[in-house]
Amino acid sequence: MRVIKTQNNSGPRTSAYIGSFNHKGGKDKEQIEALRKGLRGTNRKVVLKGRLGSKDNPHRALYSGRTYYSVRLEHAEYVDVYIQFKQWYEGYGMSTILDN
Repeated sequence: MRVIKTQNNSGPRTSAYIGSFNHKGGKDKEQIEALRKGLRGTNRKVVLKGRLGSKDNPHRALYSGRTYYSVRLEHAEYVDVYIQFKQWYEGYGMSTILDN
């Protein structure tokens, strides 16, 4: 796991950020699975956001020349891991819409 600091070294911008992981195998993948397993049955979920990583990534050309907000996981060398609350629709009138 690699912890990425912001430019002013103040730490992550959100408390939901866990760290940056290599999701393609090894210990990092096991840690992500352990996080998912530990959060089962709670109202939280693990969210992965892809990062291109090094300049040698063959998929970098797909994302160059423009601003991008998300990288497909299969193109990413690393993923940023966040723990976020699940969306609950009960109490907001959605349960009646979903039941019909």
